Amino acid sequence: MEYIKAFHIDNGRKYYSLTQLTDLIDVMAQTGYNMLELAVGNDGYRFLLDDMTVKTDQKIYASDDVKKAIHAGNIDFCDNGTNELTQGEVETLIRYANEKGIQVMPLLNSPGHMAALLTAMEHLGISSPAYKGSKTTVDLDNQEAVGFTKALLQKLIIWFSEKGCRYLNLGSDEYANDVLTSGFASLQKPDEYRYDKFIAYVNDIARMIKSAGMIPVMFNDGVYYNQDLSAGTLDKDIVVSYWSPGWDAYDLAPVSFLEARGHQILDTNCDWYYVLGRTTKENEDPIFTYQTALNAMQNEESPVAASMKGKPVGSMFCLWSDEPQAPYDEKEVERMHMLLRAFNPKH
Repeated sequence: MEYIKAFHIDNGRKYYSLTQLTDLIDVMAQTGYNMLELAVGNDGYRFLLDDMTVKTDQKIYASDDVKKAIHAGNIDFCDNGTNELTQGEVETLIRYANEKGIQVMPLLNSPGHMAALLTAMEHLGISSPAYKGSKTTVDLDNQEAVGFTKALLQKLIIWFSEKGCRYLNLGSDEYANDVLTSGFASLQKPDEYRYDKFIAYVNDIARMIKSAGMIPVMFNDGVYYNQDLSAGTLDKDIVVSYWSPGWDAYDLAPVSFLEARGHQILDTNCDWYYVLGRTTKENEDPIFTYQTALNAMQNEESPVAASMKGKPVGSMFCLWSDEPQAPYDEKEVERMHMLLRAFNPKH
């Protein structure tokens, strides 16, 4: 398999136009990238098919109602003026990328990082879709909310598969971290153990992706969180996008632990992260700034790859939009071109 050199853009939180995206693809093509991770579903949901009818076992949600509900969810999360890419625009984007030798890997994040969809579900009459007051994460015990989420994902998975996409990232990171130190730790509490439901949910989405002829990818957070093997086995065909070993009270399994359980690793070293508009603040350690990303690309070997027995299937540099109102202006375009050209991971 060809080594993956990927760039991720968070156009779930922030809307990036087709013109802005194709400009980045041009630079990617010049510098040896072969994959664009297009995060259309990440808190915001910035992509609408022409037909957005969603059919669950209990109900049919009409296309116009779903479109209006998702649009309302995007505005509630962060109104970027234009808030969604159209079906025609994403078709054009995929075709443009493919012509330049670049595959598109969609990111459709769930069961966390789906703020706009939680609002959309409320607009559609689904009550209490969120877990423990989270604004981002669905309650895995709410069958109606989970059913809607899976049905929507199934529709989009099939569509992306029909457009020739070979990989799809199901996300599944930072479960309810907006209200809890660790949502995964909450799911693992002995008196209300629900981590098995998370494992089952991820396996269901991975099965949908595989049935559509694609390879499932997910971030490493929930992959055997705290090295818990009691909740069941995750599908070994899931490629783990490993970005962080964790931090205080966020006990992520080491990359070697996941590698030993048969998962291929996409090196998504967070030292390479840039959060759009992020600058060093006085008296604070800089994190995810343009300069920290550039320095890591130029001076550091990835700790993810260094701690593996084998080799990763690829490496990915990420532009995140945690502050979605930050402007993507000429200065930022120049920065992105510089970072794209600087990224040359060792493998």
